[in-house]
Amino acid sequence: MSTSSTLAIIFGGASYRKTSGYGYRIHPRTKKKKFHYGVDYGCGKVAVHAIESGVVYKRGRDSSAGNYVYVKYPRLGVAVAYFHLNSISVRQGQSVSKGTKVGVAGTTGSSTGVHLHIGVRNLSTWKWQNPETWLANYKPAGSTSSSGYRVGSTYTLKANMKVRTGPGTGYRQKKRSELTVGGKAHALRQTYAVLKSGTRVTCQRVVRSGSSIWLQIPSGYVCAVQNGRKYIG
Repeated sequence: MSTSSTLAIIFGGASYRKTSGYGYRIHPRTKKKKFHYGVDYGCGKVAVHAIESGVVYKRGRDSSAGNYVYVKYPRLGVAVAYFHLNSISVRQGQSVSKGTKVGVAGTTGSSTGVHLHIGVRNLSTWKWQNPETWLANYKPAGSTSSSGYRVGSTYTLKANMKVRTGPGTGYRQKKRSELTVGGKAHALRQTYAVLKSGTRVTCQRVVRSGSSIWLQIPSGYVCAVQNGRKYIG
């Protein structure tokens, strides 16, 4: 999808315009140079929505972000932050789906006008990433993955691979004892879980985490692609 198509989901078709990008800028209130960890879109006090199925990780209010909501999207490996909301329409822990109203755009917190600040955090590292890049590369559930990996297909490990509890290096490496019976049979005989090169694995889920692609297999998560290098084929 294009950035505009993804934003159309968030804004529900309401009009908006980009007012500030990701990166260093002169803060409109403090007049000091500061890194801006998101993108601002000027708009009216319109409803803003969830992009797809996820869960409300956190909601609250502080002096900078104003009324804010974080929605975790596990399939996508990110959490999307909605800042400066006029009001919040979801509760912490609530499951959401595409089009669920998260809140209404506003000008709470450190703000000079009605707008929506969108931030994107990597679920593995909790580091901010450029929302515009992420919005442009967003692919809805059920769309053909550019990764080439498909749920239900079987692939071969091209190298010895660590097995983790989640899709990213920030997740704990499993112990061999935590693997399935089949996983143990193809793992190195050591404390921590490493599947041997040549092991055949069945994909249960495909997760993009930044520039990496992770596959969920019966024993956990393994890295399929990292820094352009393919480890599972």
